[in-house]
Formats: sequence, structure tokens, C-alpha cells
Amino acid sequence: MGLLHRVDPFVLASSAVALLLALTNEPWWTITGAHSGNLLTVRVSPFYLQTIATGLLLSTPFVISLGLLTRVVSILGFVALAAASVQKAAWWRPLVICFGLCALIELYLSFLLMHIAADTALLGAYGVVPPYSGIGYLPVNLLGLDLKNYPNPLVIASFSFPFYAGFLGIGLVGGGLVVKALRERRKRLDQKGVQAIFTS
Repeated sequence: MGLLHRVDPFVLASSAVALLLALTNEPWWTITGAHSGNLLTVRVSPFYLQTIATGLLLSTPFVISLGLLTRVVSILGFVALAAASVQKAAWWRPLVICFGLCALIELYLSFLLMHIAADTALLGAYGVVPPYSGIGYLPVNLLGLDLKNYPNPLVIASFSFPFYAGFLGIGLVGGGLVVKALRERRKRLDQKGVQAIFTS
């Protein structure tokens, strides 16, 4: 029971999610050909952008710098959340939780920038923006990696588990803050006694 009083379970679980996200190399969003692996493959993560398609660069310089910075910030966010979960009474805890929450949100900002870079590359090379999720046709004649022409190719786009796990981490931190605010409010209401108004 003493351990439960010393540890914040919401922030601790969120720090575990932050560690998982910081260490994973799995793409958050992928798009591939539905019937052929030789069509194209685009993998987007907050840490990298990989495009395997005819006429596209494998990556861009800003992507490498942004991915490295995001990885460092996400690891620092994990350390911050882990420290805040075991130090419930520390004066610096609100600042550290805010930093950890910002690190989780920064993962989505980085992912968004990488995704926009992928969309821009595909739009510039083929004149089309692919579907964000599900199966769809690209209204273009595409030259595949096997140098065959694919008219109106069918592609599959999907988000993977880390994309949704980040929302879980943000929700856990937010849920912990709401629970803490409700407990403090209840404690203040219990401490209030009868108030007297004195007039002169």
C-alpha cells in the first residue's frame, strides 16, 4: 500500500508508453501497393520518412535532423514522466509532467511534418495525394520499381499501433491530472467549515 501512495499509476503507465514510442522503429503510417510489392512503399514515423518508389528520393536532409531531435526529446520525455511518477510531492513535478506531455505531443507534430513531406513528395512526383487510410486507387500511370507501367494502381494506406499508443499516453497523463484536480477539490471542500461573515 505504501508503494501506491508513493507512485502515480497514471503517469507511470504514460512513461511506459513514452519509452515504447521512443524505442520503437515501427512506422506509424504506411502505404504500399495492394497487388504488387513493386509499386511503391512509403513509411512515415516521427523519427524517419522512407520512400521507396521510382522518381523519389529515399529521404530528405531535414527529415534526418528532425527525427534525431524527436528521438532525443521523446527519451527526455520518458525520463521526465518516470521521475514525476515516483516523486508525487516534489515541487518540480508539475513542470516535469508538462514537459513529458509536451514531448508526447511533439511526437505527433514531428509525425505530421514527416507525413506532409511524404505527401509533398508524392504530389510533386506523381501529381496525386494518396489516401490516408484504407484502400484506394491512384488516378495516375505509375512506373513501378520493376519498371512496369501500372495504370490507376490500387494502394493500401494504414496507421499502425504506435500511432494509437501515443494517444493512450497523452490520455493517461491527462486522466491523472483530472483525478488529482478532483481529489484536491474534494479535500478543499472537506476542509471548509462554517464560514462567518463579520460586519462592522
